[in-house]
Amino acid sequence: MKAEHIRWNKGLAAACTAAAIALGGATVYAQNIGGIQRKMQIWVDGELTTATVDLNEEGSYTIYDGKGNEVGGGGGVAYDGLLNQERPLTAEEMAKEIADQITLDESDGHYYLCWHNKKIDITDDFGEDHYAYLTLVDGSETLYVTINQDGSYSTSPDRYMIPGKDFSTR
Repeated sequence: MKAEHIRWNKGLAAACTAAAIALGGATVYAQNIGGIQRKMQIWVDGELTTATVDLNEEGSYTIYDGKGNEVGGGGGVAYDGLLNQERPLTAEEMAKEIADQITLDESDGHYYLCWHNKKIDITDDFGEDHYAYLTLVDGSETLYVTINQDGSYSTSPDRYMIPGKDFSTR
């Protein structure tokens, strides 16, 4: 029987090894992230803050403040097609949801509504029924907000939500 010897080019072998390590490292890095990270301006405790938002493919997100502390999260689904099939929100849909969130803050006896880049003192907007009805406008976007003094609220792009009619007031 005749022995066969295979000769390797050392440079080619080194290049293949380096490529395998680099690709393996990139794969591990992508798995560690688990989704998409974005820096976003959001309202945290009444202050407009740059936060890191981890968006994952399952339709949920986690929000971290500038110090790396988890300060919030959420997620959602959308319904598509004639059969209204449920699917997780995309990263773009979640980013829009986060950017459009309303935050209510109470300090020093004042109520503040935080939305986009606005912080509005709404203390004097509450009526005898303990509700405030606000119209928020930013560019072409209009949002109708009904706020209860207990901190709960409802929104609609079309009209104000009516307590007792559109939602329970227990």
